[in-house]
Amino acid sequence: MARGGRIARMDVTHHSSSEPAPPVPEGAGARLQGARDAAEAVGAADVFVFRRVVGDRSVHVGGIGRGEGWAGIVELHLNDDPLAAEAHESRRPVRVASDEPTQIFGPYYAVGAALVPVSGDVMVVFGHPATELKPESDDVLRAEARRASEHLHVVAPAKRLADELELLHAVKHLMDFEGASVEEAMRHVLVTAARALSCELGALYMLEADRVALFKEGSFPAVDDAAIRGVMRTLAARGEDLPRCIQDCGDKPLPAPLGADSGVLSYYLLGIGAPRSALMLLIHTQAGPRGFTKLCREIGLRLAESAQSVLAMATSRMALESEISRMQRETLSDCLTGVANRRAWEAALVSGAAIRGASVVVVDVDNLKAVNDVLGHRFGDEFLKAAAQVLTSSARDSDLVARLGGDEFGVLLRDTDEAECARFVARIKGNVDSHPGIEGAPDFRLSLAIGWSTCAPGGDIGAAECEADAVM
Repeated sequence: MARGGRIARMDVTHHSSSEPAPPVPEGAGARLQGARDAAEAVGAADVFVFRRVVGDRSVHVGGIGRGEGWAGIVELHLNDDPLAAEAHESRRPVRVASDEPTQIFGPYYAVGAALVPVSGDVMVVFGHPATELKPESDDVLRAEARRASEHLHVVAPAKRLADELELLHAVKHLMDFEGASVEEAMRHVLVTAARALSCELGALYMLEADRVALFKEGSFPAVDDAAIRGVMRTLAARGEDLPRCIQDCGDKPLPAPLGADSGVLSYYLLGIGAPRSALMLLIHTQAGPRGFTKLCREIGLRLAESAQSVLAMATSRMALESEISRMQRETLSDCLTGVANRRAWEAALVSGAAIRGASVVVVDVDNLKAVNDVLGHRFGDEFLKAAAQVLTSSARDSDLVARLGGDEFGVLLRDTDEAECARFVARIKGNVDSHPGIEGAPDFRLSLAIGWSTCAPGGDIGAAECEADAVM
């Protein structure tokens, strides 16, 4: 049963004992104190009392330390928990000592532990996250286990209510998302789930979009989005039935760089959507050695179910905004050349472009009618596209290039004086001179007629346009 050679199981011996069970104190405070005394006697920080309900399944009814917080939300399954199975079959305490936290049962990890069968239906687990237990005899372990089990019988109703409220709070927080982008929605879902389950590492992967969100807390070795995307792609390609909870990933490691030597101890993989549209991976590491309780798994499932609507709404919103943006671009763009159209041009002229000074350049494509008459409009369109490309490549990012109609173009140069406008016109002429020509039209060269005018700050930009057109 040793794991990686690090666990040293202490010799198990059996001694008959006639020590009577201690009396049962009255009241909740006395019951807890009796369990605390049992824990102190064997050097344990955590105590778990399990009672069998059916077959190999036992439920946790109460405890001390982590055993108190986990009451009602962890179980023992003899088929899945080999240390518990050994203690049950041998009817003797099974002790564990390790140089680092290791899995004792289900989600519980400890450095020192003892699994003590009290009867065929009751088992008590003592544990400590950082040190070995006291080297007490089997008789002492049995006596203290009986004392703990006799003081802890059922899960308190208040504990069950608190667990249910924790689940509802996590779902409510998830549904309160007010962000806009898909990336924000992914981050919100992942952070909500990881923190609700006290995970140090997590990832959310959108299958169709190949997008990944990463959550990391603590000192886990450096991992980046690209590496995690590779892990999630591999997990998605496996097509396994989900959810999948691995309480000890020593035998079922994740793909690199989250493999056996990475510090990952347990993980919970959930599918989102039906059909599956996303994967969520939640991880516990050596920084917080533990697995996933029954409550954690239930919270994870509920969050995965709710996440579908959050992600779908964000995706739909993004698609709608993209469509609106496309339509706006088409409304303000010339469909042939791809530059702005007259509507965009006129809007720019009245938007205050002249407040700090601007220049207007008006351009006509020479001989366009002759090209259309001789070669056809298909070639005329190519000349218009070439003119638009020359003007765009000559302009700055802040300038507006527009087709005003027919063979006429306009360029609005914001925040420019006459000297800057002259340099722009020179760039146009240089690009026209170096243009290779239109394939299939060797008898026609690209030629542009250019007029320009500069408007002083606070001047009339419309008058500048008329002046540029007049001097063209």
